[in-house]
Amino acid sequence: FLHVSEALIAISFALNGLGALYFFDVPWGYDSFIHFANSLFATFLIFLVLGAFFTSDALPTRILLFFCAVVGAFFFGVMMEGWEWFSDVVFHTRTWGEQGQLALFDTASDLFYDALGAAFGGLFLFLFGHQWLISLRRVSPKIREFALDMKDRAEDHVREQLSVGKKKLETIKMKGLQKIHITKKRLR
Repeated sequence: FLHVSEALIAISFALNGLGALYFFDVPWGYDSFIHFANSLFATFLIFLVLGAFFTSDALPTRILLFFCAVVGAFFFGVMMEGWEWFSDVVFHTRTWGEQGQLALFDTASDLFYDALGAAFGGLFLFLFGHQWLISLRRVSPKIREFALDMKDRAEDHVREQLSVGKKKLETIKMKGLQKIHITKKRLR
């Protein structure tokens, strides 16, 4: 799941980064596209993260994953609108509205595209999400096996270091006891 999640986050950052290169100023609505795409990607990302924890294939679990992904993605869009307002007020940016747009219209438009992206993502997940999770879980055991192997190696290394530390402690303890024994002999 990790490689797909990383790819979704990277694409989202890249698309937002293009906005910094004045793509937000183009007349065809790059801002609306970004809100749609980010909500779509957030829907997939939330679905993947929750799908990694809830491995049941039962219908109620699938519906819960779908619902949480769609609602979570829309909530992410609402949070982004809050960030746009905060960024404009505090940092004097121009993120809260496309050029020539009223702020209230921009917010309504952005939330509409956030909802649309979450809905399209939800529709895709409702139709194909279960198969997508199954295919990703086939790859996942190999990744899990690698991670468990690395964990075992780390635990072995820690045990080895603790064993070395105990031996050093025993050596120090023995030297200390020898010094006490020698001191007792001298005192007699």
